[in-house]
Amino acid sequence: TILGAIFAVSFIRYKTIWPAIIAHFFLDFLNLFVPWFESLYQKIFG
Repeated sequence: TILGAIFAVSFIRYKTIWPAIIAHFFLDFLNLFVPWFESLYQKIFG
């Protein structure tokens, strides 16, 4: 998966999974706002 790849790359590059954990929380946070962004996008461009 994409998330698995992010974990692997961050572990190899930074020798820690913290960047991947932070990215994971960021993506979860982003997913909360995606429906709102989509509705906003529909209002502006739809």
